[in-house]
Amino acid sequence: MDIMPFCMAIGRPAKLVGLNMVGLERAGISGATLQAIKTAYRTLFRSGLGLEEALKSLEESDPCPEVREMITFARSSTRGLARRHSPGG
Repeated sequence: MDIMPFCMAIGRPAKLVGLNMVGLERAGISGATLQAIKTAYRTLFRSGLGLEEALKSLEESDPCPEVREMITFARSSTRGLARRHSPGG
């Protein structure tokens, strides 16, 4: 499975554990862009929407370049995207 940009994963098979906040901060990502990335992550992995529906929702929100990168990555993945890790399960 592919790991979404700006995210961290653990295990084998890999499971997402959240955004790489340290890396984003070190990269100097602005507060507004950071918030947009967080919103995109929640839309993709916590909203309960299917992937296609979540991507469409993000596209309609006039995304910043970083969120556009996430959308493009998800659409071009041929192996599928790693999903969220469920603690205890």
